[in-house]
Amino acid sequence: MTDSQTNRIYVQRSISDKFIQALVEGARQLKVGNGLDEDVEIGPLINEEVLNRVPEHIEQAKNLGVKVLCGGKRLENGPGCFLEPTILTDVLAEALGVRA
Repeated sequence: MTDSQTNRIYVQRSISDKFIQALVEGARQLKVGNGLDEDVEIGPLINEEVLNRVPEHIEQAKNLGVKVLCGGKRLENGPGCFLEPTILTDVLAEALGVRA
């Protein structure tokens, strides 16, 4: 979907709750913006088409039982193709985003 992203992280069940909590907290603190700015950690999606498609994939995944722990929405604070950093759990192979 984008030029650089982490698609999957497999975590041992015995540590998954703590890991997921830390991952969500970290994702919520990431600074989103112009990827050329030194203090920005997450840049834009590649184009408007992808920006429109990702939330559709997330909605489809939610219908399959995927949980959205944070993010998944377009950021409207200015021009550009920005999406909140997003963490999903319980993702099935049938979800559109998994096929990418």
